[in-house]
Amino acid sequence: MSPAAALCLTLVRTGQPLALRARVADTAWQRLVGLLAGPPLAAAEGLLLIPCNAVHCFGMRYAIDVLYLSHLGEVLAMRHAMRPWQMDWPVRGAHAVLELPAGRLQQAGVQLGDRLSGLPFP
Repeated sequence: MSPAAALCLTLVRTGQPLALRARVADTAWQRLVGLLAGPPLAAAEGLLLIPCNAVHCFGMRYAIDVLYLSHLGEVLAMRHAMRPWQMDWPVRGAHAVLELPAGRLQQAGVQLGDRLSGLPFP
């Protein structure tokens, strides 16, 4: 996917947008760099890492919310306000990870088992 392309990701259960502008990181280099090279995410932004089943915040300067998604876009696990220098273990069955500004998951009321629409995979 083009680095300029951005997705609008929506919670199916509520119809509420979770990220109006989610960039896609689908190459090894994009996933490696992730959020390290830029400013903190704005309120409506996100970063979708594909494929991905674990993340770390080594070198980060701010906390993020993290969603682990199945290949069907179902929420398998979530981390609220993952702090800099933390790491997470791989989540079984995760196909992608969505990184969001800290507090976004609680604000949107995301629950385990929720599904996202607008993803670049089925």
